[in-house]
Amino acid sequence: ALPDRLDIEARYRGFIDIAEPGRLAGWVLNDIAPSRSVRLDVYLNGRKITSGVTSILRPDVSENNRSGFDIAIPVRDDPRFSNLTFSLRLLGTEINPLSSETIHTPIETAIQSLTRLIESLRSPPNKDDSCNGKIQQDDGDLWVRTEILEPTIRALRDAGRIDHPLTLTPKAFKSHRLNAPQLEVISVLIPVYEGLEATTRCIKSVLTSGGKTPFTLSVINDCSPNPLLTKEIRELQKTHGFTLVEQKTNLGFVGTVNKHLASTPQQDVVLLNADTVVASGWLDRLLAAAYSADNIGTVTPLSNNATLVSYPVPFKENSLPSGEDVKAHDVICATINAGTTVDIPTGVGFCLFLKRAMIDEVGLLDHRRFGKGYGEENDYCLRASEKGWRHVAACNVYVGHEGSVSFGKEKEELIKKNLETLNGLYPDYAITVARFEAEDPLAFARNRIAIEVLKAKVKSPFLFITHGLGGGTERAVTDLAECLTTEGQDVLILRSEKPQRWVLRSHGHKDHLVYRGASDLKTLLDDLKVLNIQHLHYHETLHYPAEIWDLPESLNCRFDVTVHDYLAICPRITFLDGDGTYCGDWKWDSEACDRCIHRHGLPE
Repeated sequence: ALPDRLDIEARYRGFIDIAEPGRLAGWVLNDIAPSRSVRLDVYLNGRKITSGVTSILRPDVSENNRSGFDIAIPVRDDPRFSNLTFSLRLLGTEINPLSSETIHTPIETAIQSLTRLIESLRSPPNKDDSCNGKIQQDDGDLWVRTEILEPTIRALRDAGRIDHPLTLTPKAFKSHRLNAPQLEVISVLIPVYEGLEATTRCIKSVLTSGGKTPFTLSVINDCSPNPLLTKEIRELQKTHGFTLVEQKTNLGFVGTVNKHLASTPQQDVVLLNADTVVASGWLDRLLAAAYSADNIGTVTPLSNNATLVSYPVPFKENSLPSGEDVKAHDVICATINAGTTVDIPTGVGFCLFLKRAMIDEVGLLDHRRFGKGYGEENDYCLRASEKGWRHVAACNVYVGHEGSVSFGKEKEELIKKNLETLNGLYPDYAITVARFEAEDPLAFARNRIAIEVLKAKVKSPFLFITHGLGGGTERAVTDLAECLTTEGQDVLILRSEKPQRWVLRSHGHKDHLVYRGASDLKTLLDDLKVLNIQHLHYHETLHYPAEIWDLPESLNCRFDVTVHDYLAICPRITFLDGDGTYCGDWKWDSEACDRCIHRHGLPE
């Protein structure tokens, strides 16, 4: 029998460094999730008076964490202050993080752990157990997945909290489920509504993409208001012979897709927006990624405009490259990211490979909740995750995507409405995506693309090293780079946006590389050698290790240094401490500087 409450251990430790009138400072670290900030309530004599969060880097505690806090206490003028005592609690709880108490982890952490367990229980197909071409699933694993783990995830999401009692009523032991065998022919679906130029470009790119994978192309005209578009598609159909369905009423994207999924009961399906552009062999590589593991349910390629799988900037609508550039990017991806997949929290609907076995188990898109579209593929993927299906990015495929051709002005309203629905159904979803964005597991794959692009575009560049804090230094760096570029000299700029995030950009191109701070220093050096750096110019070295000064020798190039401010003698740059007090001139000494950094940290 399951317990009526799900307890997951988290280990906290910490220390109060300073307790004085008006101020409480120290550190608290969750050893289970050291990268997560800890939110705290501060009590005086058992009464809550304020709250705070750990946000200060504390390398003396653990590498690359922000476990430090420095909280203002609103009792500076209270004469009774010396008789009061402090205590800390986790925000909104009675739990002291400095004790050995066991607490409940955040809900998204528990759900992710349960999801990984379900994935591991999804039995691989066993050809020896096949029955009339159908795959037999393991009875025990299936029962645990469907009767224990799936309901637990759903109950957690419905409760919205992890310390809520869970009541499960599993059914009797279930017999195995039979899945129909996959047909070798893939069904590619393009729903069409608006955008004459984009739609015809998309259809032609699919028809000329070649490859070894047999596929059928179905174009569904969802009652388009554009007669020229309807006429052009009919002409293309006459020439190329694909399936054309002209719906008498507008069903919207979700309704159109559901109708097609139901009409192709034994085929894997690729949903393709009408404003996309594919390149040669794209379907071969999507198929290979889908069947690289038995529990992969969806595959999404990289793109210029695809939220979490966008290149060069993720979670941005990067402009659509020209047709030739789309092909060039895809060739680079196919070569340098061959066979590479990365797990993602959800597939992206602009180009989404759906495995038939997953469709059979999960069902159709939720037309009732998501109407014409936006968010429906996220809901679908999250439902599939509950059943142990994984979602991956195929890093060796690049598909161009213009974006918002069919929805037009309705986009913002649809996104707002459906995002509210999605977050209501899955309270852990936004946090999971935010964590994915922060951890950025696709950075290495994007870096591989960017290095190839920059090798072709940037010749014998100068390298500027600076920080990402802006201000006068940034203005000087940009002006100098602009002057050199005008004279024909390519310039790369390495900025330390954070201690654990350095970004290498070309002054004239959007392609860039991301490094995880000092841990990627060797990778940075290797990339700079490939890019054939000719000269190095140090502007600022905030958030870089001392080894950054070894680059000229390693790259065998000369270097310059420009002193922009007080960084050479003040790690906080300005001779101002965290309270805004000037600490330069006669007040300064190395011990005072060490105390200041320990107390206030470095600038963000």
